[in-house]
Amino acid sequence: MNELKTIKFQLMLAQSEADAIDDWSFKSRIRTRAEAIRRLCQIGLAAADDTSSLQKTFTELNGKWFDMQEKVRALALKKEKSPAESAVVLAMAEFSFAYANATAALSHTFGGAGSLNLWQEDEKARDQAEEILRLVKERESED
Repeated sequence: MNELKTIKFQLMLAQSEADAIDDWSFKSRIRTRAEAIRRLCQIGLAAADDTSSLQKTFTELNGKWFDMQEKVRALALKKEKSPAESAVVLAMAEFSFAYANATAALSHTFGGAGSLNLWQEDEKARDQAEEILRLVKERESED
């Protein structure tokens, strides 16, 4: 950005934070600490925009995932299944469980304190996916 820099403010940092900024500045070949902090702010703001976009995508995917969960549960409870249906149900249940684990980990990592409810919902979904996977495996062992 070639915008004129006219705003000044003081910033208090811990020594470890200043050292981390200086190390990043040196690796990035940035000459001043002020320029390094400006660039890190720009990177952080861009990442925040990407995070809200990712959150929207995950919200849409989660809606589809919950629909699939119900279908997997219904198929798992079906009394008579062909071997192909059984294999598909097991694969869907395993995928569902893996997806639930991934989204729970991501929302916990990137969500922050404001997204605690979202993380708790993902944990419930993970538990539900685990229960369905257990149900599918029990049904398979009965056959």
